[in-house]
Amino acid sequence: RTEQNAINEIKSVKDRMHDLVQLFQSHLERVTDKATNIKTQIDDQCKVVMAKLATQRQALYTEVEKWESDKAQNMQQQISAMMNGQDQLTAVMKAIYDILESKETDELQREQTIVKLKQDALIQMSRAQHGFNSIQQLP
Repeated sequence: RTEQNAINEIKSVKDRMHDLVQLFQSHLERVTDKATNIKTQIDDQCKVVMAKLATQRQALYTEVEKWESDKAQNMQQQISAMMNGQDQLTAVMKAIYDILESKETDELQREQTIVKLKQDALIQMSRAQHGFNSIQQLP
């Protein structure tokens, strides 16, 4: 009888241990399921955030591309104006040479005309310099 009681007690403890193992295994499965669900929620939230960031990135790219286009257009206009200015300065130089070689114009009138041409050329150069200063400043 004592042996039987010992066996029954051991069997009872073994059964309780088996129940505890089952309980822990069940709890472990719930923990794994919960972790998987949390990870899925994190992934979903990250997808939303990443989509918003992609939209924001595209909006910023669009702003930069517009800025670049505006600056390039402004630079092309300035280049064109400067090339035109070079042509005008060449014409001014030719006019000065023609005046200097001319025998018909009196000296005072020649000097006044040359001074006027030089002042016009300096004004043209000042405008070109101002245009360059305005385009070299980047945001």
